[in-house]
Amino acid sequence: MAKEHQIKFLKNKRLFGRRSLSKELAVSLILLLILFQGVLLAYVYSRESRFLLQELEKKADDYAEKLSEVLVVPLWDYDDEQIGKIGRSFLQSDVIDKVHIKDVGGKTLFMAAGRQDAQGLLSRSVAITYKDQIIGHADLVFSLGSINEDLAWLRNTILLVLVLSLVVIFVTARILLRVFMRKPLNILQNGIDRVARGDYAYGFDEIHHLELTGIARRIKEMATDIQARETSLQVINQELQAEITVRKQAEEIIRESEEKLRKAQKMEAIGTLAGGVAHDLNNVLSSLISYPELILLDLPPDSPLRSSVLAIKKSGEKAASIVQDMLTLARRGVAVSEVVDLNDIITDYLKSPEYEKLKQTHPGVTLEVSLEPDLLGIAGSPVHLSKTVMNLVSNAAEALVESGMVSISSENRYIDQPISGYDDIEEGDYVTLTVSDTGIGIAAQDSYGKKRHRPGDGSGLGNGQRSQGLYRCSKHGR
Repeated sequence: MAKEHQIKFLKNKRLFGRRSLSKELAVSLILLLILFQGVLLAYVYSRESRFLLQELEKKADDYAEKLSEVLVVPLWDYDDEQIGKIGRSFLQSDVIDKVHIKDVGGKTLFMAAGRQDAQGLLSRSVAITYKDQIIGHADLVFSLGSINEDLAWLRNTILLVLVLSLVVIFVTARILLRVFMRKPLNILQNGIDRVARGDYAYGFDEIHHLELTGIARRIKEMATDIQARETSLQVINQELQAEITVRKQAEEIIRESEEKLRKAQKMEAIGTLAGGVAHDLNNVLSSLISYPELILLDLPPDSPLRSSVLAIKKSGEKAASIVQDMLTLARRGVAVSEVVDLNDIITDYLKSPEYEKLKQTHPGVTLEVSLEPDLLGIAGSPVHLSKTVMNLVSNAAEALVESGMVSISSENRYIDQPISGYDDIEEGDYVTLTVSDTGIGIAAQDSYGKKRHRPGDGSGLGNGQRSQGLYRCSKHGR
């Protein structure tokens, strides 16, 4: 509702905000005429009012003098009947409203009033004398009604003439202004429209009126300024686009740097935590590894306890390798790299207790091993490589529902062109480790990024697909 009222208000504002030039000029002319004609008519009205009032006062003086003359004899003779006739005769006049006749002692001899609705009063008092002796007094009251009626008629006539003249002048002026202004204004408007559409070279040559040539000249100057500014703005816009592109690139570099910094800070925090935990675990494991070694020195080779002590030592060494993994994660460990045979690492894993436990947990899994006999040596950490093989096989086995096959293979390969999914790979000899399974894979809704992983991609995703790892051959390998 409030929005509708607001829209209605804006429409009314636009409607009343539109004004007509011819109408405004006509109204201005009418206002000027009202001022001039009003002053003139007010002068005429005032002058006529004074003239009528002077005429009434002159009549009042004449009536008073005449009354004093005709009352001399009746007052001297105390003829009341004649005095009444004279008083009533004077009341017949349309300007006399009251007659009051008194003797010299102030006794009322005659008093009568005419109309009761008299508009304004004018009075005259006169002494009645006989042979230079005052014998009585007479008072006359004159009504201004007739004057007011004449003035009202004059006022109404003046107003009617004023209104009619204003209407005639308004209509005539508006028509004339429209006739004489429409064409030049249309020419000016068309020229402005052409300039607004981009025709900055338009010269307004059709305008010949002195009042509009100045406006046209100013519009041409503005068009020239606008054209220059548009050219300047285009240049500035191109410069801004180039600057925005540079800034976006700089912001992208900054964003990537900040992201790397956050990751580095996160890894630093993880490394600090892992380093502290690894330090404490090393203190605990030092005894677990050193004491079995001392015990083995004292045990005979055929001692039944020797296998148990060896198992304790081996577990301690595995725990120490886990600590080493934590230090590697924290980037504080010492990287171990030596020339190893990947086939030996796979064979050792297949003989390890971890693999025996895997077979017990997944009895329906069949393992197929295909190792290349003359496999080249690679440089790496035996412990980490062994864990890599263990994790790949374990994940592949877990991808199998009840039964299936997990295949492990190794081979030599010469790489001379890029391979999809790997970073820059230099040309040369490599060792390939492949772990595949016949599992069901991961559904799209459960996978990262809602994209279905291919089975057998190295995480036990199954269905005969393979996970391959490339290992650069050591210079000291075969």
